Amino acid sequence: MSLDNRRIGKYRLLRHRASGGMADVYVAVMTGPYGFKKPVALKLMHKQISSDRSFLDMFIDEARLNARLVHPNIVQIIDFGEIAKTPYIATEYINGIDLSEFIDRAISNKIKPRIDISVYIITEVLKALDYTASIKDMDGNSTGIVHRDITPHNILLSFDGDVKLTDFGIAKTRDSISTTLAGTLKGKLRYMSPEQARGEPLDFRSDLYSAALILYELLTHRQAYAGDTDMTLLKHVQASMIEGKPSGINPSIPSGLETIVEKALSALPSDRFQTPELFRQALNALYPDVVSSRAAVSGLLNTLSSERSQQELASDILLLDKQSRGHGLKKHRTVKNIMKYSLIMTLIMGCCVLLLSIQQRAPDHKVKAIPSPMHGPQPEKKPDNAILKKNIDLQQSPAASKGKIIKFRDSGGLSYPEQSAHSIKHTSQAVLSINAVPWANVYIEGEVSDKFAGITPITQFKIQPGEYTILFKNKAYGVKRLKVTMLSGERKAVILRYDPLQKKVKTTIRSYH
Repeated sequence: MSLDNRRIGKYRLLRHRASGGMADVYVAVMTGPYGFKKPVALKLMHKQISSDRSFLDMFIDEARLNARLVHPNIVQIIDFGEIAKTPYIATEYINGIDLSEFIDRAISNKIKPRIDISVYIITEVLKALDYTASIKDMDGNSTGIVHRDITPHNILLSFDGDVKLTDFGIAKTRDSISTTLAGTLKGKLRYMSPEQARGEPLDFRSDLYSAALILYELLTHRQAYAGDTDMTLLKHVQASMIEGKPSGINPSIPSGLETIVEKALSALPSDRFQTPELFRQALNALYPDVVSSRAAVSGLLNTLSSERSQQELASDILLLDKQSRGHGLKKHRTVKNIMKYSLIMTLIMGCCVLLLSIQQRAPDHKVKAIPSPMHGPQPEKKPDNAILKKNIDLQQSPAASKGKIIKFRDSGGLSYPEQSAHSIKHTSQAVLSINAVPWANVYIEGEVSDKFAGITPITQFKIQPGEYTILFKNKAYGVKRLKVTMLSGERKAVILRYDPLQKKVKTTIRSYH
């Protein structure tokens, strides 16, 4: 059905905004007497699951929980009800985009990660989490709220620079109606804590881990976990196998900030920040200027968004105004338009009569047409010699004729940068690519001193043929040694993986071409 005339009770639907596992979200207008209108986000539960008691209980839990949450960094609930056996939740409308879209737009526009903006967004999320963690029930006991779905999709940014946490659809409290079956997972796997991915009992420290994963992504524009399959990704999350050190991806990250991120991403909850406020204070100690960061978010968001995106709601409400003025107003407009067009036609007919009378009185002279410079044959434009030469040079340059792309990928999803076949030169040197999960400082052992090779991932490291001992250093597993024999012109990939649960290291050595 078209949304142009679709109404759900007192809500007029304007456009579809998003879909989820339980509901569709629409931009709507809540209408009332005397022309009252208020924009809202309307969540309508899917009809095919509304009769399922377990899903209905989860939807009711979300409405009950949201009704208790009143905080500037949490999307506020406005209304809850049921129309034609369709449960709905109406919340405040945030004129902006979600954080996932914000990151995607920044990457597509080749905008480098902004540390101040990244820290500001996460500190605002931490304010919301500190509030939910401190809520108590009527008896003064902690409600034990765990959001369990802290992801970029559930963090909204307004064009004014506000940050809002939303979607408590799978959040848990001690008095929730719905129950979670043992061994089931809820939430988006890539942003889960290790204990959530293992199906263990959770507290708010799980949400802090998810917030730290988002901070990692904001600082690097790269997700912390990799995996070609859900099973591989699940194993990486369960073992907290972060792909690389943040500064290895973005060297501009200060060491103090990296220390905070590493602490927040500790595999054990006891090693992380123990409250959202402690996490936030650590970040604010490095970046205290929150006001200017809010303005920076607003400026960047408006830069990344089209004029249509920023004015979408205003135009939707204007359209609603035009559609809701009634049949009487349409009839009045019709009569007014007919009168206007009749007057225009009368003026046109009068002008025609006047021109005909002038033409009849004028002498009969033949007027020779003057050829227009815009018609007829045009002189052929010769191409610019400089442009021709530039095009020929481009066609003959090596950059314009790159060969087949070569890409190495191991079974665990680790990949190395692409390389043109024409850029590979025949040499007597050997080439070594080194990676580790989690990241590691890599050294080549020597008789006198060890040579620092870099921080993983390391690609196209050239060495002379021979036998070498590679040292991997990381505080999680200490120092690990691996012997490698390299032949003339040989290419090898060395991968080290550490499993913190079994405290075992697995290494892989592969040749590639």
